[in-house]
Amino acid sequence: MANKRIRIWIIVLVLLTAAAIAYTFTSASSIAATADKVEYVQNGSYGDPSAAEGINVSFEHLPRGNINIDRVKWKSELSMNGGRADFDVSHEFIPYEGTYSVEGSSQDDIVFYASFDFSPELEVLAREEARSLKEGDGKTITVDLSKYVEYVPVIANYTVGHSSNDSRHYYDPESKTTVIREDVDKVLTELFGIKVRDGLTATMTIYRDKDKFGDISCRYSITEVNYGPSRIWTDISFAGGTYHDGAFYVYNYFGRYENADWFAVSWDRSEPYKLYRIPVKSVEAEKDTTFYELEADKITTFGEIDGSFYIIESRLSEDGPKAMLPGIADGVYRVSIVDFTNGGRLYDMDLSKVTEGRNYDVLIKDDYVVLAINKEGYYVVYPRGNDYDVFFAPTDGKVEDAEVWRHQKWYTKSFDASYSDGKLIVAGFAGETKSVTDAIGTHEYVDAAGLSLAVYSKDGLQYFTRYDSDLFKLQYATTGSSLCSVEIH
Repeated sequence: MANKRIRIWIIVLVLLTAAAIAYTFTSASSIAATADKVEYVQNGSYGDPSAAEGINVSFEHLPRGNINIDRVKWKSELSMNGGRADFDVSHEFIPYEGTYSVEGSSQDDIVFYASFDFSPELEVLAREEARSLKEGDGKTITVDLSKYVEYVPVIANYTVGHSSNDSRHYYDPESKTTVIREDVDKVLTELFGIKVRDGLTATMTIYRDKDKFGDISCRYSITEVNYGPSRIWTDISFAGGTYHDGAFYVYNYFGRYENADWFAVSWDRSEPYKLYRIPVKSVEAEKDTTFYELEADKITTFGEIDGSFYIIESRLSEDGPKAMLPGIADGVYRVSIVDFTNGGRLYDMDLSKVTEGRNYDVLIKDDYVVLAINKEGYYVVYPRGNDYDVFFAPTDGKVEDAEVWRHQKWYTKSFDASYSDGKLIVAGFAGETKSVTDAIGTHEYVDAAGLSLAVYSKDGLQYFTRYDSDLFKLQYATTGSSLCSVEIH
């Protein structure tokens, strides 16, 4: 009976899979068949069309659907000519090759981890506890961490070029082997000073191995860390930085991001957090291998950021080594910029007070940051000479707000902005927010109907238009909401 039931389920699964493939293929074919018939119809406009003259925008959208089969990607090119929009619509099949990958950054970086697994104090405790065990036996204990450890141990993993390194392994020229050093980790632990709070406990599992040279030999691991009744973490990446001209610049503290409260038990947010420069030394080994070692004795501080600063997003500029950090500090939207070429100079630009119920969206460009605040406007922090300045364009509130505040409902870069010489262009997918309920729960999505384009000056909205197309409605009806990308060029 069991075998028969299994055979029935196999048949059902085969039929369901075949139906899904046939459905998606039919859907893709029906979309492709309409490629030559796609039309965009203007659905409202405001202002002077000449303000948009010469603007070109690319809209790409990839249906989400079943990722395990071929898919269709659409591309719409919008060109503003003589006060009207010309559209060039095309599509291509994206064959499934096992996965859809997203290109990552090739930037050399460093990441710091807080972990009790590398605590010298807990290693001593483990050896003492192992004395009561027989070889091969183990036991689990609960440890009040504040009685043994003052600061959470810190280690670092980092990449320079094609070489991956960590702060514990160094090359020994004499033995021509990699050795473990704890002195750098000790410096990093004291540098960040993540104090162990009272009430922080750990579940520690200890095994006694075969003793060597008459000494106690054991292993231990931290399986749980708790603060009161809550389990919080065992191994956390909490900070990061970027390599530039022979040193790492440490400026990014992950626990300072919005809604990242997992670190509050061990880091005082009322304190400012420091920005560090850590020199790196290259050591040539055999077989044309290069090791990169942190020079912990030469670490310097090049600035500090308000402890209340929550980072919304972080990105490196493409035109030069700068870190762009938009966020919120003391109830104010702020953009901080770290310039590595200038000794890590820090620029802070306060923009607008945060009020309850305000939606915002942020876009980090090559060398400037665009912050959009619902029912207020767009702030652009851009370079001006050897400093930075702020451009502000108020939104109309009646014309374009229904469109532009749908950006964060999408999955990827659903809008783009371009700023130059007092002119801001904003383009995005237009639609209305709806909800759908399934077995998992209720989810919001944007039922996209078309594309929108807005042009601003310091006086506000100069031109706005929206173009709708059945292409978007057809897409949602057959394959679900889209992964989308917008680029103004």
